[in-house]
Amino acid sequence: VTPELVARAAVYRNFAAPGMNQMYRSFVSGTSYTATSPNLVPQTNFGKEIGLDYVRPGVEIAFTVFDNKLDNFIDFAPLCTTAATCNPLIAGTGLAANSVTRVNQYVNAGTAVFRGAELLGKFDVSPRVRLNGGITHTQAYLTSSAYTTPATTPPDPTDKQIGQVPKWIATFGGTWQATDTLALAAQIKAFPS
Repeated sequence: VTPELVARAAVYRNFAAPGMNQMYRSFVSGTSYTATSPNLVPQTNFGKEIGLDYVRPGVEIAFTVFDNKLDNFIDFAPLCTTAATCNPLIAGTGLAANSVTRVNQYVNAGTAVFRGAELLGKFDVSPRVRLNGGITHTQAYLTSSAYTTPATTPPDPTDKQIGQVPKWIATFGGTWQATDTLALAAQIKAFPS
């Protein structure tokens, strides 16, 4: 747009195959058991984003708006939450009856939307010190839920923020070029409610 201002846009399709741990690894942690999920299929994404970058010596600012639709979204779901309801699910695993009060499993939960905006900045305080920071707002929720769980544990709700995706992320950090070959950096990340 100008020597300092650049407009950018992207449209893309990609996928994430389920990991070997998600599909084939079962494990116990305390009274929680994670079951295998050999029937997981890859989650696919159709994404769009548009942004502006402002760059001049000593200052960089980037603003991006993004929208992603994920089909077959892989989520970590509880299948039961009491020993009585979990006992049938641990049969044949070698675990003692009533030893597990929660069984979790990776599932293809349905269709999810991840959309939001991000503002990032870098500022050179001196030739050897650079500060950086940013804030990201993400709305992430299922638009449809494709699996059911026992009656005692509801399926992932639609139109509610996905638990492992914070709505807000704020970062602040800095880099000090101590010598020509040594740089020290620190970064703080916050997830305000």
